[in-house]
Amino acid sequence: MDALLEPALCHAYGLSSLLVSKALLDLLKPTLSAVELEYVEVDGPEIVRQHYFHDVYTEQGGCPEGRAAGQEAKRLEQASKEKLDAAGVSPERQLLLADLLFGADAAFSSSFPPWKIENIVYHLSSRFRQGKSGRLKELAQVLKAPSEISYFVSLVHEQAAKLVAAKERERKEQAAK
Repeated sequence: MDALLEPALCHAYGLSSLLVSKALLDLLKPTLSAVELEYVEVDGPEIVRQHYFHDVYTEQGGCPEGRAAGQEAKRLEQASKEKLDAAGVSPERQLLLADLLFGADAAFSSSFPPWKIENIVYHLSSRFRQGKSGRLKELAQVLKAPSEISYFVSLVHEQAAKLVAAKERERKEQAAK
């Protein structure tokens, strides 16, 4: 691939993913309960922030600040889960909210950008296997998102499915040899 084209495609994918997550989150907000809204506006962003600190500090050698941030993120996640569970928010909905918050956080997303096409392929495959791309596609349909957003999440979901199928075929061929 052209040396100039690859970084441009990587940045376009990352930026598109960020903008789509933000748009879907904005469309979803009016449908949220008070507890879900508190999670989206207060608790969730703090969890993402602590994960961001953990990742940044861990990259710098696993210093005490990084470990503390990771522990704080886990503590906050557990407290939020208990609040959401008590309010009757389903585990699937909790996952969706967390996916959107992580996807819509510019600082977290930009701190570890997918600089190579291989990273994007891995990202797409893992999001598909974890069900994230399917959840976003369904959410876009339910919320009647603008056509650009619906098209983007559908396209990403389809491409991820093709990548996973191709990787599975490769794995089976290698195992047969």
